[in-house]
Order: sequence, then structure tokens, then C-alpha cells
Amino acid sequence: MLRVIARNLIMWSRVHPSEDWIQSQIPEIVKSSVNGLRDDSIDIDEMDAETFVQAYVNIVTGACISLGLRFAGTKNANVQELLYEYAIFFLNEVCLQHDASQSILTVK
Repeated sequence: MLRVIARNLIMWSRVHPSEDWIQSQIPEIVKSSVNGLRDDSIDIDEMDAETFVQAYVNIVTGACISLGLRFAGTKNANVQELLYEYAIFFLNEVCLQHDASQSILTVK
């Protein structure tokens, strides 16, 4: 998360309020791994799955914080709507599932 925020503070003028910009912050390996978690046919170790989901959540959160910093005080409706959509996404889609021996963070 901090790495994403730091990079976007340096590249301030390249921060754009769009879904495509947020998705461009996520490395392809993380995107494909998180999308692969939705397929039951792919066998991914639980530890690897949790690592990829945590990376995904931290990267997207860092991108959202960067948007908030960049457009704070501008009353930009696009940013407000985009950040609201991601807040709802995190509240609804990312959940903590309790396993018998451990907690696993998953994306629905």
C-alpha cells in the first residue's frame, strides 16, 4: 500500500480518477491470481491465495488513498463516485472467512 502511495505521490500528474487507472496499478500476476481464485478448477495453496488477496487489497487501497490525496478539496464527482464504489466493494466483496484452524481473506 505504501509503495503504491509513494509512487503516485512522485507521479502526481498521472493520477486519474478512473477504474482503468486503479486497475493499471495492479501487477498482472496479482490480477490473474485473484481472478483464478474464482475458478474452482485451479488448485492454489491457501497460503498463496491469501497472499495474492492481501496484495490485491493493499494495492487497490493504496490507489484509492492516492486518489483521495490527489483530489482532496476539488469536489470532483467522478472521484467521489469511484471511491464510494470501492468502499462498497470492500464492504461487500472482501470478507474474512473463518476456517477451523485459521482465518482466510477471500474475494467473492
